[in-house]
Amino acid sequence: MVIISDRNLAQDLRKMIEKEISEAGPVWTAAEIAARVVTKLRVYDPELLAKWLDVNAVPVMRETVNSISRAGRTITRQRNIGPTARFEAAVKRHEQGDKTALSGWLATDYVINEENQRKRLSDMEKEDLLYAASTYTKRAEYSTMQATFLRILADKVGAGTVEQVFDDEQLSRLWRSLS
Repeated sequence: MVIISDRNLAQDLRKMIEKEISEAGPVWTAAEIAARVVTKLRVYDPELLAKWLDVNAVPVMRETVNSISRAGRTITRQRNIGPTARFEAAVKRHEQGDKTALSGWLATDYVINEENQRKRLSDMEKEDLLYAASTYTKRAEYSTMQATFLRILADKVGAGTVEQVFDDEQLSRLWRSLS
């Protein structure tokens, strides 16, 4: 919690974001809310925007670095795990001496421990590989649980809405029953 000049930046910004979400209606995007909040802050409270950005520069930059890293892995996978014919053509080019035809894997980085340290695949050892694999397994399990939860809701809701069929306590019980 950051308090500057008797202001709680996080709390002040949270209130503003929650207000924008509540006024957005039933369908909204984070990008739309963010744009509206920033526009209003620039006009009505530039001090809050400047101080919040300064306090959050490192976490925002960290997320940007992570996004770039994720994008690199995605590009590598898409390039190398495309349709069979495209992959076979890349293998053939590689066998004919084009060492870049299957490139990208060794330069791909992964998180290798609880401290969120990263290593390129080329430098990873067994322990690093097993840790990285375990994180993907955990994400897959969580995603499967989320998918199951949403499918159950879809079956129960029918033509209505979730709110017409469930309250928060019922949803909590359903979620707990899956975990």
